[in-house]
Amino acid sequence: MNTWFKNVFAGTRGTVSVNGRTYTGREVRVTDKGVFVDGVKVDDTPVAPRLDIVVQGPVQTLETASGDVTVQGDVSGSVTTMSGDVTVSGRVGGSVSTMSGDVRAGDIAGSASSMSGDIRR
Repeated sequence: MNTWFKNVFAGTRGTVSVNGRTYTGREVRVTDKGVFVDGVKVDDTPVAPRLDIVVQGPVQTLETASGDVTVQGDVSGSVTTMSGDVTVSGRVGGSVSTMSGDVRAGDIAGSASSMSGDIRR
């Protein structure tokens, strides 16, 4: 199973919008087999590997293979994507990395890296 997106919320349930569909839970995982919320498959529809993700609320960690990621809140851990822009309206407690894309965050406590994009903190 290929995991294209994984999000773990910081101690609470949160809302994630993936390509326009909304899911609520403590952990949301998007794979080539469907969408799983808190370990339970909630959508059998395979999702394309290029994602547009919007997260509402505080996040512990966020990982995606490709796609633009927007977090409307803080990230206590790290944010990682292979290809896509990362935007965090609040603070990132860990690091942010993308191979190809821009990084924008209010504050990043750890490192920030992009092989081919701008970094703004």
